[in-house]
Amino acid sequence: MGVEYRQTPAILNINDRERRRTVLEEHRGQLRVAFGPFRHSYQVVALDGRSAATIEASDRVFATSGRIYKTLGAIAAGSRDPRVFFTDLHDYWSAIGEFVTAVRLEQSQ
Repeated sequence: MGVEYRQTPAILNINDRERRRTVLEEHRGQLRVAFGPFRHSYQVVALDGRSAATIEASDRVFATSGRIYKTLGAIAAGSRDPRVFFTDLHDYWSAIGEFVTAVRLEQSQ
């Protein structure tokens, strides 16, 4: 999902609101396509994770990704300020970092 999120700032910088809405909706379509394999990976971790820390970190990555998707929909609809995306994105990358740390710790045990 992170690869897709890297494209978002350029979209949010589109000044024409209607054009930004159109491009954001197309982008959200790409996110839906990427979500299938992402969800599968999440489900594998949820089933096969050996530690509560890994599973909880995976849950947070999944939740923050969903929040980004909803935020982008609200931005496209004009009901949220585009800057909110960057707060959500920061939370997503923090969750990814926590997940990586949890997996490394789990593998070292």
